[in-house]
Amino acid sequence: MKFKGADISPQQSDFKDTTNPYTDADVVLGLMNAYKMDMDACIGYNINKLGTSYNLKDSFRMLKIIKNRLSRDNIAIGLLFMPKTGTFKELPEPDKINKEWLENNLK
Repeated sequence: MKFKGADISPQQSDFKDTTNPYTDADVVLGLMNAYKMDMDACIGYNINKLGTSYNLKDSFRMLKIIKNRLSRDNIAIGLLFMPKTGTFKELPEPDKINKEWLENNLK
């Protein structure tokens, strides 16, 4: 894995050179494709890990609530990306996913 030990998810500092958008926003979200970052796993989900019962590969996206003046922030959520329809679905906890679940939900 290229980024071992480093948090490469979207951060507040990613907005530092954009002057006011981060400061002015009530809610700031970041979306990351862990597969393109060559990650084996992300927030507990298997992305491209050998010897596991499933791999989400390019169907995984991590949504991070970077800033939220209205509620909690610094929260990462696993999403299933369905490219045929261009939609997202929140993933269940990583231990509740298996190959059969993945095949049924990527239809």
